[in-house]
Amino acid sequence: MDINQIITAYRFDHPWLTEAFVEESRVLAAGETARRHHFVPEFHLRYWAIDGMVKTVDVDTGRAKGPLSTRSVAFERDFYTIPDGADSVDTSPLWVETYLSRIENSAARHIAELNAGPAGPVGDLSVKRDLAVFLGLQHRRTVDARRRSLVIANAPDSIKQPMLERMMPTATPLQIEESMQNQLRDRKAGAIRMMIEDVRNVTAGTLFGRRWAIYEAEGALVTCDEPVIAIAGPRYPRSVSVGSGLSGVVVYPLSPGRVLVMSHPQLQDRGPFLLDHNETHNLNREIVANAAKTAFERPSDTTVESADVPARPPSTDPDYTQMSVDDAIDLMLQLATPRNRWAYHDNPPPWPVPRWFG
Repeated sequence: MDINQIITAYRFDHPWLTEAFVEESRVLAAGETARRHHFVPEFHLRYWAIDGMVKTVDVDTGRAKGPLSTRSVAFERDFYTIPDGADSVDTSPLWVETYLSRIENSAARHIAELNAGPAGPVGDLSVKRDLAVFLGLQHRRTVDARRRSLVIANAPDSIKQPMLERMMPTATPLQIEESMQNQLRDRKAGAIRMMIEDVRNVTAGTLFGRRWAIYEAEGALVTCDEPVIAIAGPRYPRSVSVGSGLSGVVVYPLSPGRVLVMSHPQLQDRGPFLLDHNETHNLNREIVANAAKTAFERPSDTTVESADVPARPPSTDPDYTQMSVDDAIDLMLQLATPRNRWAYHDNPPPWPVPRWFG
């Protein structure tokens, strides 16, 4: 299946993904001044806060900072600001922050209801539709996701064109040429556009098509700077990431006591919607291992600090000059694929919560 067939199969229709909603966000952003842009929404972090403060742990070093206010963590200044002249429309450079904030407001209400309601299957399709978009954007809006997008955006055209030909074998030369010409000159603006297009074309649809359920945890769960966590499962080795389409489960911590589990439709869970202490421990280790840099927990907890997960290797800019085109494409796609820390570990633990993969 080439990329056009994938888009046809999974393209997701939702008001938040329309050009009309984007244009409304551009208009509403006219008075926007906020330049502290959270890549993990503050409302999510507040579930782990006590008196507005959350513990922040550097996963590679195990060093804890804080407690710190939720406003002062998981943000970068001007992270979503579009540089002057980079957009095709003369508009506020802060429209992306407005766009995401509008979606967060609705998502926060849904998540509050999921935290307050009973554990078990999520059957409200309107809630699933909204949260599929929100979680797709969360998966694509982080610092590490931006880095991966820029791997492709910054690659030379001599590699991107044959990559498109490989990914779209049924496309005509004219379609390939139009795709190449459709790139934005500014790489940051291109990466932001790629974020929305990926959610519209693939991620939201694959998340929505899963079976959703709320699980309660015995013991406290943690969260991290990559809180949408695709767990491939036993069909695949630990070193492989297959994303939201093929992973056995995708999880999203809702609070210290609850987690949203989105299962592949071909899998059937066994057991109650309750994680025992061992399952909670294993899931926490998986959440910490998925962190790009930072994990978060309640100020009184020590789960992240004691998690035994490998460090991530430092990211480097690829040098394609001495490679064949095929090798360069393979490297680019490898660097653009999300991987958790077990991909760099010789002896990773078993997949967490085995009953999820029944």
